[in-house]
Amino acid sequence: MSLGSHSGELVRDSSGVFHLVADDGTKIERLTGDLGDISVASQETCTTTSYAPAPSSNPMMLTYPSETIEVSGPCGTAPSTAKTLMDKRIFYDGDGSITSPGTYGKLGQSWPSDGATPQVHSLGNMTAVQTIKSYDSSGSPAFVLTGALTYDKYGRVSKSLDGAGQPTTTTYVPTTSTLPTSVVTTNPLGWVSTTTIDPSRGAVTQSKDANGRLTDSTFDALGRRTAVWLPGRAKADFPDTPDEKFSYSVHGSGASVAPSTVTTHTLREDETYDTSISLYDGMLQLRQTQTQSPASAGRLITSYYYDSHGWQVRTDNAYVDTANEPSTTLWAALETDVPSEATVFYDGLGRPVQNQTLARKVLVAQSTTTYPGVDEVDTTPPAGGKATATVTNALGQTTASTAKDTTPDRKLTAGTVIASGSSYASNSVRLSMQADGNLVLTGITSGTTLWSSDTAGNPGASATIRTDGSFVVTSTAGTVLWNSGSATTGSTGAYLLIRDDASVQVYSSAGASKWSSGTAGKATAANATTHYTYTPAGLPALRADGIITAVTEANVETAADLGYLGADGTFRTPVRRREGKNHNGHEKRGNCACGVCWTSSAAPGLTDWLLPQTAEQFHLLDAVGQLGVLLLVATTGMELDLARSSTPPRRGCGHGWPRWPAESS
Repeated sequence: MSLGSHSGELVRDSSGVFHLVADDGTKIERLTGDLGDISVASQETCTTTSYAPAPSSNPMMLTYPSETIEVSGPCGTAPSTAKTLMDKRIFYDGDGSITSPGTYGKLGQSWPSDGATPQVHSLGNMTAVQTIKSYDSSGSPAFVLTGALTYDKYGRVSKSLDGAGQPTTTTYVPTTSTLPTSVVTTNPLGWVSTTTIDPSRGAVTQSKDANGRLTDSTFDALGRRTAVWLPGRAKADFPDTPDEKFSYSVHGSGASVAPSTVTTHTLREDETYDTSISLYDGMLQLRQTQTQSPASAGRLITSYYYDSHGWQVRTDNAYVDTANEPSTTLWAALETDVPSEATVFYDGLGRPVQNQTLARKVLVAQSTTTYPGVDEVDTTPPAGGKATATVTNALGQTTASTAKDTTPDRKLTAGTVIASGSSYASNSVRLSMQADGNLVLTGITSGTTLWSSDTAGNPGASATIRTDGSFVVTSTAGTVLWNSGSATTGSTGAYLLIRDDASVQVYSSAGASKWSSGTAGKATAANATTHYTYTPAGLPALRADGIITAVTEANVETAADLGYLGADGTFRTPVRRREGKNHNGHEKRGNCACGVCWTSSAAPGLTDWLLPQTAEQFHLLDAVGQLGVLLLVATTGMELDLARSSTPPRRGCGHGWPRWPAESS
């Protein structure tokens, strides 16, 4: 068969991966299909990896990828604007430049710039990477070079270029004949940092940042760090008082049954040291930490417990022991003496099913997790929290999350008055005394009226559950407008329940139902469900939810983030002014629609200040942006595959207010 520009026999290996193999047995391409949910065709993707042909001088160089293409659809789908999710090309053995990366898909390049003999290099060093930018009108891909690398004769990276051609250089001292003792790195702005290395182990003994601030470390014979001097306290000036000191003790064999420990001494402002000791079991799992108490004599102890699987099943949170200082002896506390303890229970698959918080062995709070199906996880938190249900698809993407309304049945004791304009609710229905005098029971989710007293036209009326068991609506003059007819002569202690089954019932003191609204089962709990859809690239699909369509049709002023590229339709993003050039008319109109151009008239020069004008400003802004992405990932768990966002910007926005599509049910 043939695939793209290659032909050969399609062979499946023992792991189930298909390879396109040439007649001489050379592996040409590797095909990996991900079907996702087989009932949802849009989830299927195929990744094709092509390999560079081995040079004649080294026919065993068979495993060097030259291009990786991921498409939406089954293997055999032709790459295109609509189908390509990722396309990356790798260049080998080039000269490390942006302008001349070498010949794509070839191992062994001829370039005389380093004066090496022979001039044909076949080392398999990756020297440049291209990613797809767009497809032209004929369907041919256009690529952009994202970086290039230069190596010294030992195969170490000596220079790297970013997509703009800005260099970062690395110098090894000494440069030849022996392992380096220091590495000097210079970034595109000319900032220099130096790392001093122990060549026998590769351990970093000193690092100097671009501001000349030093961090020193010492190591023992086993390569374990024994001391650290942080910036501001140079080792040369304070040789005997490092900022941190470490010592190690390894036990657990033969007659030495004491736990292995790591002791850390941290320098205080008064030049004394705090002590913290970490104790490990025979599997080198952290069993206990003992830390010197910061405010009083004694120590803070935190203990960890594991089952036979190695799963952590209990944690004794830090508690104080004023009678002893930290030691290398494991402290065994009575559970009744531990003020705060957390326990975890697991099912047979190692999934947590119950979490408990205890105080001196008394249960304080508990949460449970159930797994009603392979695609759903239900969590019930301690009292006062919201129970949730999360549903995922075959790709592990969250498709729905539900916050369950766990409001309990609402009990109204005898004598309770529902005043005009007030209401009471369970998790499914709301009982409201309307201002017009009508007592109405409605479903919270649907808003549908399930029952009413039909007493409208009596403004200011109220409802009362009486001690005799009757439930009545009375006017402002005290006239009974409606009566449940459930009174029992001589009865006391009656009460009313607004139930989560959507009914309202009056009960006697003995718990017998005396009257019901007859609405049981006519309303569901007022759960809040949010649904999520995704593009084939795995990004949140605003377009698939109809949001961008509604925005565009309603002409609302909106700017889209580049993270939403890859879906159908068009959307506008602000355009940065190119250095030395003004925006053209198209770009000006686009920025105006996205709320950028007003600054030019309201505050001259502010636009240029907001949007970078020089390469240096752009790189600085890019660095800050990358830090922002890392912080976003760290704090929310969100993860973006930037390699998938390679489609060029889309356009389209305007004025107005959108008719937003329903996002919750």
